Amino acid sequence: MTGLKDHGWQDSFTSSQDNLLEGFYRPVLQEAVRYWRITGYFSSRSLLQVLDGVEQLVLASPDGRGRGQMRLITGFFMSSADLQALATGLSPSHLLEQQLTKQFPFKGVTPGDGSVTDLAAELLAWLVQKGHLEIRVGLPSQEGQISSDGAIFHAKEGVVEDRHGDRLAFTGSINETPNGWSTNYETFDVFCSWSGDQRRVDAKERHFLRLWQNKDHDATLSYLASLCRSSVEAFPELANRPLFPRAMAEAACLGEEGTDLSRQGFERALAG
Repeated sequence: MTGLKDHGWQDSFTSSQDNLLEGFYRPVLQEAVRYWRITGYFSSRSLLQVLDGVEQLVLASPDGRGRGQMRLITGFFMSSADLQALATGLSPSHLLEQQLTKQFPFKGVTPGDGSVTDLAAELLAWLVQKGHLEIRVGLPSQEGQISSDGAIFHAKEGVVEDRHGDRLAFTGSINETPNGWSTNYETFDVFCSWSGDQRRVDAKERHFLRLWQNKDHDATLSYLASLCRSSVEAFPELANRPLFPRAMAEAACLGEEGTDLSRQGFERALAG
């Protein structure tokens, strides 16, 4: 039974020298039972890029019962109008409800349509409904009040644990988006608990938990209760599916003349 230790992780990855998707993102998810991620921006299309890795995360849990866990803390871009609304008393939770569809594409999708946008929404909905993915939105704050000066939540790091209890942490420039993993110029460093870096891995895990539990005085996290509700409304039948089928995602590239049907071609299409 393999694990994170069985991969020769580099100390650092740079997009100009390394394939971030194949050299890190996919194999990390394939070994993970826990994937905790902090990102400035998130797109569910990034998960479609490594759908086989997501499948393994869902299935390869410590008890073998399919209880893999993803926790995501993402930033939220606020326009000048949003900031003005906050300054005049609009609650952050209400603002997030209003802007939800800009970040999470549930409304306006057509189940079974086969487009990349709809498939990404369907995958996200399945993970949320099944309890494999929890998402919270981070907003900069000062003394418990959401910042209204244009500051953004822009941290980017992650903690991964495999079924053996070995852990890996990474931190750098990369967002949880298709462009982040595939096309942008990005760099990040990697720390492994089994190779002398446990102290740094522990620090990244403590940082994540401090944010997740709303104990960081410079950030306020909002739990999107409406996210699960919106996903159920858009895809009411998903709860009965045992696993999101990869064939559905691959079908997004079918039927178009000249389409590259290889995995690389599909990933290029996702990256836009």
